[in-house]
Amino acid sequence: MDKFRAYGRFFKRGEHIYRTSAHLQWGDSTKSLGCCVLLNPGSATLEKVAPELYSRLLADGKAHGQVIPDPTMNQLATLLERIYGQSIEGQFKIYNLFWLQNTDDQDAIEQFVELVTRGDFQFDESLIELAELKQHPWILLGWGVKKHKLHWNPFVQIKDKWVSLIQTSGVPTFGKAHPKQKSGYYYYHPCPQIPTHRPQIINDLEELYNRDVRHLEINIREDEIHGTI
Repeated sequence: MDKFRAYGRFFKRGEHIYRTSAHLQWGDSTKSLGCCVLLNPGSATLEKVAPELYSRLLADGKAHGQVIPDPTMNQLATLLERIYGQSIEGQFKIYNLFWLQNTDDQDAIEQFVELVTRGDFQFDESLIELAELKQHPWILLGWGVKKHKLHWNPFVQIKDKWVSLIQTSGVPTFGKAHPKQKSGYYYYHPCPQIPTHRPQIINDLEELYNRDVRHLEINIREDEIHGTI
């Protein structure tokens, strides 16, 4: 696999930093390799790989550029290599239920709820247009399996919005669902906090991709060859 590059777009509001978009890039093609919808951005920042952009973020309140891949990005890159093999060319987009950058999922949700409640952040700012989502061949769902708390209403609302958008798009989806929580609503994150658990979820996700997505792509290609679509 060619070495991938990771990019992010950030803004600063108050004391918090938000990552509004991110993607992994192989080569120069803009073709979509797929996308994922996760909980919130992790630790990939501009500070080390591009200190001048980090300084611009602090000074101007916004910046974008190449970032050092965080563990989640590396894990996603491993999955893409398993799916596509060594010849990868294109982009993989990373979406999040909300933009607040925080490596602790529980604390991130609590912060998000507080920010929305105070009026410092609109709960649906992270939502994208339907046309953009439909450009991707498939969607990996991995926004976590935290059971909703009673005061997490803004978090439940944005998850509902994303679920509705994904269902409306008709784009094939897959993810490792929680076996006991509400079906189709709780999906394990692709990068477990315990490093020794990471290879197994890659195996699980590859199997789910082959089961839920790959056969659909094969059928579409066969229909295109035979001129039925």
